[in-house]
Amino acid sequence: MISHQLPQPGDGPAADRPRAYPPHATPHTPLRPLWCCRACGQPWPCAEARLLLKADYAGNAIGLSIYLCGMFYEAARTCAMLAAWSATVELISPEAT
Repeated sequence: MISHQLPQPGDGPAADRPRAYPPHATPHTPLRPLWCCRACGQPWPCAEARLLLKADYAGNAIGLSIYLCGMFYEAARTCAMLAAWSATVELISPEAT
């Protein structure tokens, strides 16, 4: 029997990929908590982000997998927090929904 709880994991990786191309353009990174693309508004990763991620991680499939798993962790965590917030709002004021 475990007598103590394990610490909660910290935040996932910084959403700094893919890098903007050209450098002065808005990067195709996720806009949290909506998880849409900052540049085009499509669900992230948008088509452009997928191409840029493939170029950023060329020859490094493991690195790309680790980065995307971290982003998935952050998205799941955000979704859980938003669901909890939504449930709290419904409990406080059910007529508002």
